[in-house]
Parts: sequence; structure tokens; C-alpha cells
Amino acid sequence: MRICGLLFCMMLLTSCRDVEKESKIADVESWIGKEIQFPTDGVFTRMGRDTVFCFPKLPYTIVNYIDSAGCVECRLRALEWKDFMNRLEMKYPGMVSLLFYIQSKNMKELIWILRGDDFSYPVCIDKNGDFNKMNQLPSDEAFGTFLLNANKEVLLVGSPVGNKSLERLYMDEFEHYKKF
Repeated sequence: MRICGLLFCMMLLTSCRDVEKESKIADVESWIGKEIQFPTDGVFTRMGRDTVFCFPKLPYTIVNYIDSAGCVECRLRALEWKDFMNRLEMKYPGMVSLLFYIQSKNMKELIWILRGDDFSYPVCIDKNGDFNKMNQLPSDEAFGTFLLNANKEVLLVGSPVGNKSLERLYMDEFEHYKKF
């Protein structure tokens, strides 16, 4: 009887993981092709200095949204993003831009982090979480990074930083574009 119970529990756990995996796949698929909306009144900064930002006219933009929950510095992963973008710029010059929307009420701390990491990519300080509200992002932080085409439509969901599988998908997309 114990063996039957154990087998039943294992089957149940396995099927729950499959359902969870299928649910995540469906969530990702629901984002593909969606146009991302951008607030018009965001305050942009480059290393703590206000800047006027015009959406780049490049084939691709990676948008990363970080809400105010938890450690912003940990979730920013600035050094890893800089390394990733340096590799992209060497291999695919002029093809990809990077844009961060960070919900933070503590501007001084955020600017200190950006300067400390010498992070020169544009960051929109989104005090009220307007980016999140406009796009109705799921609470799962995995849905905070998007690869967009020139029409601001989602091509890929998820961060290539720290995820070799997603990094490969991003690179495949850039290679495909480069061939045409």
C-alpha cells in the first residue's frame, strides 16, 4: 500500500510540474507579438544625469523592467548586462539597444548603483510603476525582460543574462536578421 501511495505522489508531482511548465509556456506564447507600451513622461538617466531619450531606430531593443520589490542592485545585474551588451556590440554592431525601466522611489540609491557600476545604458526611473501598469506584467520576474523588434513587438521573453538557453535564442534571432 505504501508503494502505491508513493507512486501516486510521484505521478502527481510529475504531472503538476508538467502543468506548471505548460502554463509558463502558454504565458510566454501569449506575449509573443504583443506591442509593448512606453510611458511618455518617464525620467531618463545615464549614470545619474538626466537625459533626453529617443527610442532607438535599430532592428532590436532589449527592455528590462525591474520593480521595487527586493534588492534592485541584485536584480539589475549591471556588470553582467554590460558584458552581454559588449559582446553583442562586437558581433552585431548597431543592431541592438538596451533600455531599463526601474521602479524605484529611492533615486539617490539607484543613481549611486548606476554610477558605481559605470552603467551607461539608458534607465527610466519609473517611480509609479507606469510601465508595469501599461503592459500589465505578470508578477513573475521572468516576464520582465523582452526582446522587441523595430515595431516594439515582443519577439522573446526572458533575460539572456545568466540563462544560456535564452542567450542562445537571442543570438539565433540576431543571426537570422543578419543573414537577411
